[in-house]
Amino acid sequence: MVLSQSFMKRLGRNSSGEDARIGHEMEDAIIENLSELSRHAPQYFNGFQIRSLFKTGLLESKELKGLRCSPDAIGVMTNCDGQRKVVCIEAKCRTRQTTAFQELEACIPNTNGDGKKVFKVSAGSSDVVRLIKRDSELLQMLHQAATLDLNDVILVVGDR
Repeated sequence: MVLSQSFMKRLGRNSSGEDARIGHEMEDAIIENLSELSRHAPQYFNGFQIRSLFKTGLLESKELKGLRCSPDAIGVMTNCDGQRKVVCIEAKCRTRQTTAFQELEACIPNTNGDGKKVFKVSAGSSDVVRLIKRDSELLQMLHQAATLDLNDVILVVGDR
C-alpha cells in the first residue's frame, strides 16, 4: 500500500457536509496525480507504473456472492519486465488541517529529496496499523483486498 501526502492547509470553516463534497470532487484529480507519480517515480511502487485506471461502482467477490466493496478506482500496473498486477485505489482528500496531522506525523520524506512524502507498507505488516490511524479507512482497504482477492490496495491522500 502507498500513501502519498502533500502539504496540508486549512481551507476554511466548512461544515462536514461541505468537506465531504469537496473531498468527493477532488478524488479524480488525486487519482490522476497518483497515476502521474507512478509514471515519474516507479520506485515508490516497487518498479510498477499505473498503465490503466478504471472508475468503479459496487464490485462483488467472484468467490463469495454478496460480499461487495466499492473502491474509488481499479488500476492495472506493469513493471519493466512486463509483469502485471491489479490494485484497488482509495482516494481521500483532507480538507482540514486537523484531519491531516496524524498522516503528516507518520510520513517520512523519501530519500530522493524531492519533498514528496510517500510510505509503503505490506498488508501483513504491523506498520499498516501504525501508519493508517483511521480504523474506517484501514478496514475499508482490508475489505477491498479481501473482497477482490488482491494483494495491493493504494491509499492516496491529497489536499485541495
